[in-house]
Amino acid sequence: MGKLYLIPTPVGNMEDITLRALRLLKEVDLVLAEDTRTSAKLLKHYEITTPLLSHHKFNEHQQRPDSGKTGKRREYSPDQ
Repeated sequence: MGKLYLIPTPVGNMEDITLRALRLLKEVDLVLAEDTRTSAKLLKHYEITTPLLSHHKFNEHQQRPDSGKTGKRREYSPDQ
């Protein structure tokens, strides 16, 4: 069964993130974010290459690539 991690990300200061959050962002198979522009900056700052997809109220019901496969580890990064 896949897992979904909810990882809070910093607002404003990129250094306000936990080591656990950084580890999980590197380990998950996919990062879903409300604002990919903001999340992409964070991932780039920490040299994290995990694929990033947009997920918000306007597209939340659309089928995601690999969304039906089991064993996937996902992270959702909501805007603060």
